[in-house]
Amino acid sequence: MLKAEVTSLRQKVEEIDGGQCRFCARLVGIREGFESCKGQQPAASIAKLLQELLDLKFSPTLDAAYRGAQHYAVTVAKKRAAPAKAKRLLRSCQNVKFGVRFPVVLRITDSTGQERRFEDPAAAVKFIKKNLKPKDTVS
Repeated sequence: MLKAEVTSLRQKVEEIDGGQCRFCARLVGIREGFESCKGQQPAASIAKLLQELLDLKFSPTLDAAYRGAQHYAVTVAKKRAAPAKAKRLLRSCQNVKFGVRFPVVLRITDSTGQERRFEDPAAAVKFIKKNLKPKDTVS
């Protein structure tokens, strides 16, 4: 009973911790270097811009600015790396679409439009090798 509760709570913490980046906002179209004319740091300039554009009574707090993919907690990042072998195989399959849903559900759509979902990377690899006939076999 206690072990199951700890496992459940640990899973919830990972989902919360790893999912926080899904709620990050991405701003596109802001001219590079626009803050230099005001002598402010980029984060302060963007906070001021958002305050004016959204007519806020406060200046929003900005954590950091990234140019790249979302960042996940270490535990979530490790889990998301698990289906790498399956994804390598899928890249060599024709007319197959795939993606990873948060936190780690590999979604595969074959050429007929039929979709399958896998939480177990080994099961996904087995399915791919048997049913989708990848050109390259990954050991």
